[in-house]
Amino acid sequence: MSEPASEERFCRVLEGRGFRELLSRRNREVGEDVGDLERHVNSVLKDVATRGDEAILEATSKYDGVDLDVGEIPVQIPSLDNLRASLGRGVIEAIEHAATIIRRYHILEKEHTPRSWMDAISPGAAAGKIVVPLERVGIYVPGGRAPYVSTVLMTAIPAKVAGVKEIIMCTPPVFKNLCPGDTRKPESLEARDEDPGHGVFGSENGKALPSSFGPAPEILAAARVAGVNRVFRVGGPQAIAAMAYGTETIPKVDKIVGPGNRYVQAAKMAVFGLVDVDMPAGPSEVCVIADETASGRVLACDLLSQTEHGPDSLSVLLTTSQTLLEEVRGILAGDSSATGGDILLVLVDGLDEAIELANLMAPEHLQVMVEDSVYVLRQVRNVGAVYVGPFTPTSLGDYSAGPSHVLPTQGSARAFGALGVGSFLKTINVAWYSRDAYEGSAAVAVRIAEVEGMKAHATSLKVRLDDGGSDTTVLPDFCGLYGSSGKSPFGEPRKQHVGDRRLARIDGPLGARRFAEVVRATGETRIRIALDLDGPVDFRVSLGGVGDGFFGHMLDTLAYYWGVSLEIEGEPDPREPECGGHHLLEDIGIVLGKSLKKAIEGSGPIERFAHEVVPMDDALVAVALDISGRPHLFWDVAVPGSLVDGVGVEAIREFFAAFSRCAGVTLHVRSLSGDCSHHIIEAVFKAFGRALSRACTRSERDLAPGRSVGGSVNSTKGVLD
Repeated sequence: MSEPASEERFCRVLEGRGFRELLSRRNREVGEDVGDLERHVNSVLKDVATRGDEAILEATSKYDGVDLDVGEIPVQIPSLDNLRASLGRGVIEAIEHAATIIRRYHILEKEHTPRSWMDAISPGAAAGKIVVPLERVGIYVPGGRAPYVSTVLMTAIPAKVAGVKEIIMCTPPVFKNLCPGDTRKPESLEARDEDPGHGVFGSENGKALPSSFGPAPEILAAARVAGVNRVFRVGGPQAIAAMAYGTETIPKVDKIVGPGNRYVQAAKMAVFGLVDVDMPAGPSEVCVIADETASGRVLACDLLSQTEHGPDSLSVLLTTSQTLLEEVRGILAGDSSATGGDILLVLVDGLDEAIELANLMAPEHLQVMVEDSVYVLRQVRNVGAVYVGPFTPTSLGDYSAGPSHVLPTQGSARAFGALGVGSFLKTINVAWYSRDAYEGSAAVAVRIAEVEGMKAHATSLKVRLDDGGSDTTVLPDFCGLYGSSGKSPFGEPRKQHVGDRRLARIDGPLGARRFAEVVRATGETRIRIALDLDGPVDFRVSLGGVGDGFFGHMLDTLAYYWGVSLEIEGEPDPREPECGGHHLLEDIGIVLGKSLKKAIEGSGPIERFAHEVVPMDDALVAVALDISGRPHLFWDVAVPGSLVDGVGVEAIREFFAAFSRCAGVTLHVRSLSGDCSHHIIEAVFKAFGRALSRACTRSERDLAPGRSVGGSVNSTKGVLD
């Protein structure tokens, strides 16, 4: 073991009173520091806002020591196959596994996130909220000492699950970026490796950059897995400015999230209001509440782990045990593995004082390692994330526990919460009044407007009493606002139609949410599908280029007429252009079928049978189906030629065959007329979607036990005499 660090600098022992005084001083210093930083970043922000890309290139040269052309700012995200060849299968598998856990957590989080709603506030009047995802989000991934793969996953995945349409990412052009005012050249520039194998990552125009330049391939692998749409090679305050103001190359975003050094954080605070930002963030912190049941060695390792984040990081132990404190102190005194930061060991009188001090500190992370952890959890109020028990360290939360590790620091957990799905949603207030309700409420509004001296407001209110036009006595169909209940604010069941989207949903004891996510990876393709039968109509299809054209359009059509929320991500077989998309389409059918089967499993009876006949100009197509648990495909579709807009006709049939087999659906598809192959296939998908919409509608009939298949499908098989 190496020489121990100076205990006075590295590890201090305090009592509760001394810790309170330290926190008070620390909070004052934070406020002063932010004021100083603003002066450093304002010039960069103003320059980028004024000169765009040109200012970005100059700042990158000055602070990162890298001279780029405008064409080198955008970064091409390689395919996973190319990244796997570069990084090895183990790295990609670890990233994918972590992403699966994180995505699963945020999907569950979304289940408990407030949704659009509307309710009666008086007779003939209703009000509520519309909840919608942001359109475009920017994530910042620091350069730092290593490729921060976890930051990509922890920021992009909750945004993706929330339904954000476009996610862009900015990250510095070198692994170790400098701060404004630091004129040193990055260490990575001292030994440039002109290996085009790594350098080709990220060069939109194919120009190879040294392998010491970022983004690191690990970062790009995480971006690919997490669903990032575009990556830009720019860091520091100039990156924040670019995402806030927009430049010729980098689009303006609605919100910026992600950690960064103090210059990045100051820039985020400076642009807050022009765009939204996640939260104030600073050096990493962990607070551990422990009693005599905890392991001293485990505690020492946990406290040391957070000091790796930098010299300003803070690790605090609040313990009721003098013996445990001395044990931890002895271990730390003999270990110099910490790279910086402070460790404070605080002896408290009991759990109540420990909880009080933790709430006062409002730490980024709180570990609870006591016998009665429930007692602590019930009283914790100010903290970014809580990790409970000896096998849930903060380090697990940093990488793959599930919840995002983007958390408030330096006491800001008193007012801010952790990054999550809700961070990427916004609410819109909505109200509706009938004429009768308006006449009963307008007088109050007129009186208040007159008190405030708002004459035009009062006139706007009064004029409707004399000339308000025709009355709408029935509440309009606000698409999706009633959620899965299918009821209006006034109680009567409603069936809504927007275009051809059937949104009817039935409330009641059998109204469990029907959602499924299925991932399938083979040597040929990787497919992920998230299907929400009761969510708002929404569809996002990304098929890696091969299927994004005609077949992507068909999947959009299917989701639209089915009336579901459908997200499909696919990475095709590189040989797909030669085989008409056979592997990709078949695998999508497999995963979609499994998703439907999983979504309806145990969710109550459905209508099950449905048929549709749909015209499309010259084409007429009939589809009949039975969600019976008995797979069978009858396919009688006459299509001129073997390809439809580059997609193989046989591959389309294989899509339906795979769906039927994996969903357990009896499916009959027949073309009745048609000369245009495009029209025929589009009519097939329209009819298929409408039939699925009817078949998946919850049944209002409450069947007796033993008269449903798998708790979901009405059946008389083996019941009727």
